[in-house]
Amino acid sequence: MKKLKEEIHLEGIPVSEGIGVGSFFLFKGKEITVPEFAITSTQVSIEIARYRRALLSSREELESLHSYLKDEGSSEVCRIVDTHIQMLQDPIISQSIEEKIAHMRQNTESVFMYVMDEYKRLFRKKMNPDVAEDRLLDIKDLSHRILRHLNPITSAQKDILPHSIFADYEIIPTKAAEAKKGFVEGFISKIGGEMSHSGVIARAKEIPFVSGINISLLDDLGRENVIVDGYNGIVIINPSKSTMEKYYKSSSTHAKSILPVFSPSDITTKDDVLVKVSANFDSMDDLEKLSEYNINSIGLIRTEFLFLQEAVTTLSMQFQIERYEEIIQGAKGALLTFRLFDIGSDKKIIEMEELEPNPALGCRSIRFLLKYPKIFKTQVKALYHASLKGNIQLLLPLITDYDEFLTAVSFIEMCRKEVEREVDENVPKLKIGCMVEVPSFALLADHFAKVCDFFSIGTNDLMQYTLAMDRICPECESVFRLYHPSIVRLIKNVVEAANKEGIEVSICGEAASCEKYTKLLVGLGIRHFSCSIRYVPLIREVLSKIDSNNAREIANQALKAASINEVSELMNEEKIKY
Repeated sequence: MKKLKEEIHLEGIPVSEGIGVGSFFLFKGKEITVPEFAITSTQVSIEIARYRRALLSSREELESLHSYLKDEGSSEVCRIVDTHIQMLQDPIISQSIEEKIAHMRQNTESVFMYVMDEYKRLFRKKMNPDVAEDRLLDIKDLSHRILRHLNPITSAQKDILPHSIFADYEIIPTKAAEAKKGFVEGFISKIGGEMSHSGVIARAKEIPFVSGINISLLDDLGRENVIVDGYNGIVIINPSKSTMEKYYKSSSTHAKSILPVFSPSDITTKDDVLVKVSANFDSMDDLEKLSEYNINSIGLIRTEFLFLQEAVTTLSMQFQIERYEEIIQGAKGALLTFRLFDIGSDKKIIEMEELEPNPALGCRSIRFLLKYPKIFKTQVKALYHASLKGNIQLLLPLITDYDEFLTAVSFIEMCRKEVEREVDENVPKLKIGCMVEVPSFALLADHFAKVCDFFSIGTNDLMQYTLAMDRICPECESVFRLYHPSIVRLIKNVVEAANKEGIEVSICGEAASCEKYTKLLVGLGIRHFSCSIRYVPLIREVLSKIDSNNAREIANQALKAASINEVSELMNEEKIKY
């Protein structure tokens, strides 16, 4: 696309909300040339030493990035960088390559790329292509990092000027993580979904992001002004003066920087309906933010992320107790909901068996825990020991069957009695809730509500399993939304079942942190939102402007809709009425 005078609008997919205005920057990293040549036996040790230095430099680079992100308060992003650091310890990367250098007598770069290609083929063969997409992008990201340290080149990232709109065919995770506010005002890409690692990072860093744009059309574009409208999925090239003024005004209206001051513990809607806003908790770094945001409830602690550097198979009970008690003490009396290990699918924290053909439909979450009772028992007993120091409840992941739930509850009760004998005192039963993540549970919610203490709706998996679409598949992005009528109806069914039995139902998936869904969820009867800590002030602010009666009317109209477009148009008309 050559330099233009007229204003051009390109429609894409909204990945991260916000308005970004800046100068276009097309990232064209230099192609990494991988030399290939034979080496002698005396050169093997030299090549292995080169590889070890590259691994060490890559690790130091990632740890430095992690430290910067931690200071920035980006716990969600830290978690993704942690994954890359862990991958450096994978035997395929750390040991297999050294052995192959010695066996193949080839230079390090060629052996490394050979092994990485085999690694990718393994993933494509053993896993559903869509499920593996994020992991494959992580491998590509890490491979490029290691190759850069084997053959250092100047990074084009240094050429980015302040207030740039960063465009690339795909935004790899660490490029998104390295983006600094003030330099990168927005992302544009061809591929990348709302639930991709880069999408999660962009939202955590509050950088607008639109995907689904044909980047090849922008190859010849210079430093023209560009607007990234992350609310509507629109990219505007060479905007007119009036368009710029409109978006600058819109950007100021939606500015998130003023929101942290809005932080009462509970919120009432415009018509005085009480709504609870809790936080999701992913790492120990989140503890210090609880008082800053005046948070008195944690609606979801993803326990598997508390032990990213450990092998779950060898986690001792005492180590877990200490970690859980540290959270309880730091939370200072807040009600804490600990979700049991949600392992499997895209969270291959341990490698106990060969990769499954379709892990999303295989041995994951509660199925994994029931299959490996030692791991299940160790965690439950650790949580019961820790419960003597604070106010906690348990949440079971991916319950799909009524008998499965009863089996899990019976097992948990057996663990409680063991703890009672160990401490020789009464150990009160903990409330036990279920994640609502599959249609089978949502359709039987009236039965589950009679035996569960509370529900927590995980919108990410509920959409994935209902729509038969993976959350990270870019081709599915247009319909992978909470606005789909089937999802709207399932949520309403769950809420009605919970209300009938007088149990609480919260929503803890990505939708809970997304302001465009808040009004619809209130209308469907949701009175408890559990979202990422940094979004707590935003969701509180939005809730305070909603009239619940009006929201109910809107939800009733959405329940009658047949298509996602009907619901989307309905909500687009309503969002200006906040």
